[in-house]
Amino acid sequence: MNLEGDRTWTTDNFVKAMEALGKAGKIGISVYCGGQGGDQGTRALVSNLYGATIADKANSRYTMNSPEGVKALTLLKDLESKGYIDAGLSIAAAEELQLFAQQQIASTICWGTSNAKNYATNAFTQVSVPFPSNDGVPSLEYLVNGFCVFDNKDAAKAEAAKKLVQFISDDPVWGKKNVVQTGAFPVRSSFGDLYPGNPEYNLLASWTKYYGGYYNTMPGFAAMRTEWWNMLQYVFTGDKTVVQALGDYDKNSNAVFNK
Repeated sequence: MNLEGDRTWTTDNFVKAMEALGKAGKIGISVYCGGQGGDQGTRALVSNLYGATIADKANSRYTMNSPEGVKALTLLKDLESKGYIDAGLSIAAAEELQLFAQQQIASTICWGTSNAKNYATNAFTQVSVPFPSNDGVPSLEYLVNGFCVFDNKDAAKAEAAKKLVQFISDDPVWGKKNVVQTGAFPVRSSFGDLYPGNPEYNLLASWTKYYGGYYNTMPGFAAMRTEWWNMLQYVFTGDKTVVQALGDYDKNSNAVFNK
């Protein structure tokens, strides 16, 4: 991993890092699975390690039950059994972030610009990196934030709300200020560079080229999320083999498509 470049790294280097940290008495990461909070981080980790995918390109099926998925989960289970990483069986992302801020784990898999602000510290240097991948080209999870207007059966209020949303989103001055206030990045290129003179943010903005598919609107997404963290628990507790856990996850998550 080159911290001066785009900071991408391979699965092999990830394993070496976890082993080195573990042998030094440190915990590299926590694959938290006590709930669904921040579960996009664990899915991105598992899918990137060997090129597995969460869903097919048509968003018509959840596809983690694959040789690549089995290989990734087997690797994480092995690292956990050696004590190099932790299975956070009773925590979700919020607690994992706290462990990172307290320097009880060496890295977090649910980082972002908002967390960089919330957990700002002078105690140690925080360095953002993409997820490790077998070919060094990550496929990143992303969250598209937006607005909604509640239907309270008052057409005039709904129309006024829409105009406010349009102003906040589209105004050439306040639209940009709105994005900067969130600490995130605009979905429109016409807003340009909102963080001039900030090389770290310029680097993060360049990672849009790594964005993967957006499966959050698929049928059964909510049910799949529950199946996901339950599957991780089965793997790390050993109550099911990786193959069994993934098979059950696949069956239950894709039940919505078989009706």
